[in-house]
Amino acid sequence: MRNKSMNSTIQQPTTLIKIRKLCRENINENEEEVKIDSGIDFYDFEFNKKDTADLLRGCEKSFEDFTLTDAYKKPKVSSMFDSRPLKGPVLSPKEDLFIHMPIDVSSSVNYLKGSLCDSVQTIKKLSKRPTVADLDIDFVLDNLKFDLRVKEFEITRDYVLVYFFCKADSLSFYKQYFKYLDLSFGSSCDWLSTSVQLTGSLDIEIGNSIVKEQIEVQNTKPCEKKVSEEETYCRKRFLDRIEYFNQLKSCFTKTDLKIMMINLEKGATDFVFSNTKELAVGSKSNKVMQEAIKIMSGEELDRIYDNLEYDIVPISATKHGAYTIQTLLSYSTNSSHRNYISKYFLKEGEFLLAHDIGNYTFQKILSFDSDLVYRFFISNFEDVVKTDLGMKVFKRCIEHLEDQKEELMNKIAEYKVVDYNLYTQLKQITKRM
Repeated sequence: MRNKSMNSTIQQPTTLIKIRKLCRENINENEEEVKIDSGIDFYDFEFNKKDTADLLRGCEKSFEDFTLTDAYKKPKVSSMFDSRPLKGPVLSPKEDLFIHMPIDVSSSVNYLKGSLCDSVQTIKKLSKRPTVADLDIDFVLDNLKFDLRVKEFEITRDYVLVYFFCKADSLSFYKQYFKYLDLSFGSSCDWLSTSVQLTGSLDIEIGNSIVKEQIEVQNTKPCEKKVSEEETYCRKRFLDRIEYFNQLKSCFTKTDLKIMMINLEKGATDFVFSNTKELAVGSKSNKVMQEAIKIMSGEELDRIYDNLEYDIVPISATKHGAYTIQTLLSYSTNSSHRNYISKYFLKEGEFLLAHDIGNYTFQKILSFDSDLVYRFFISNFEDVVKTDLGMKVFKRCIEHLEDQKEELMNKIAEYKVVDYNLYTQLKQITKRM
């Protein structure tokens, strides 16, 4: 674990965290250097499970706040009912992590890979900390791609800038990684300056053809540019996740489905918690999951929400997952379910408003949290007024937004000057309230 002294000033949490990229050869200048022949191929060493297990026992404390993302877990789809013996040793997630490291775990557990100088490989010997405790920046970057708390990240020369959905997410990330990385909270100025720097580098590469774009960046108000970039990124991520889940429609074999049905007839629904997301989006398995949801207790439905997490939104917009989520909402009856719905639909639920499939789930959310739906309408009012589907959804939901009538009328009034015909049409719709 990296020894870090506390900052003399108290940082104000923000939605932006700066990760300083450390030089491996300068992590600890007082540590002993060991010279090793550069001809050694670190990939060819035999994996020593016993030595790794001993190391893991000594590193247990280092893993208290460290969690592997789904991207580094072995997929279990369609193997949940497979009785065939597994090939090779069964390793824990911690042991599995060492297999993917580019050095020999059994011989080099106390070393950290350094830089290549001439014909000699320099390795820094660590006196009190294991290799795994000081996370490699590349490993962190791979995790950021799949971290649901992260809205966007940018790599600069000295820092990795990570932008989060909310302060709660940034604080959670800080608590998870502050022992291993040099972290600090940043401001929107850091993010904006990065964009300007990137534009400048393009100017150097391709000459005067980018001058016009540079001027546009400088003349744009920071807040307006930032909002536009955020919305574009989030919407792209939402659409990418839909495409990903649509590709999982055939994860389970006929044998798998038959065993699920047998368990379901016996009242056993535990199988749903093993591969919840894959079951929800399957062309056949979604029907099995819907039947399981219908006989589940309130506590079991809580587990379903916890397993789906924020992916409940893109799953709601998939061809088969939409039916699963609508059934889940129909059988959600208590305050706990209501809280889960408000929490997990908060980040990307707005994109369901004018989505061909997702809009049906969007309308169902209304009965659980009308304030949340109202916020979605206001933040995406362009989707309402510029698309036929958005207008249709707005008409269906308007009579349930009576508590927000005054604020909604103020929003509609903004269009009186911009487009009077549209303003008249919206006024006509609000008469139903």
